[in-house]
Amino acid sequence: MGWFEIHTGIEGDNFELGGMEVWRQNWRRTNEDTLRLPHPSYPKQFHSFSIYEIGSLDHPIRFAAAELSNSVWGFYISQQA
Repeated sequence: MGWFEIHTGIEGDNFELGGMEVWRQNWRRTNEDTLRLPHPSYPKQFHSFSIYEIGSLDHPIRFAAAELSNSVWGFYISQQA
C-alpha cells in the first residue's frame, strides 16, 4: 500500500481530513508498524510515522502522522484510504 503526503502544518492548525478537524479529534493509534516516510519538504530525510484513526469505529479515517520538528507535523494517507 502506498502513502502520499496531504498536509504539513503547525500543531493545532485548521487541518481537516474527511470533513473532521484533526486536532479536535481523539487520535487512536493502530497496532500497525510505524512507517518510514520522507519529510515532505526534504525528501532525502526520512521520519517514523505512526498510523492513527479518528472518527467513528465503524468508519474510521486513517492517516499517518509524525512531528517533523517542534510543533510542525506531517500527514500522509494511504492510496486506498
